[in-house]
Amino acid sequence: MSVISGKVPSINLVTAMLLAAFLTTAKAADFDVETVSLDSVRMLEYLKAEAVKLQQQAWNRINSAEKLDAEKKKLLKEFRFMIGLDPLPVRTPLEATAVRTVERK
Repeated sequence: MSVISGKVPSINLVTAMLLAAFLTTAKAADFDVETVSLDSVRMLEYLKAEAVKLQQQAWNRINSAEKLDAEKKKLLKEFRFMIGLDPLPVRTPLEATAVRTVERK
């Protein structure tokens, strides 16, 4: 489904977008030392529980196409910042050089 066509996007898309935003705002005090351990089973259970909490928070924040449209610019800016593209790097000439060509039918 597409937001552009006016349809509500799947919850997985919204969850993925907001998960990154919520993770950046997490504080050290939010993590319980007793819950997080080197035991991989307990760690997996903890992470699953946290994912459920984040999904519910995301759904409560944006549960309709209208809310998504209202937050779209803010979410895109947050996402670009998280992946290192905000502010966008200065555009420079590409100056591409052909190193080799392969001719095929």
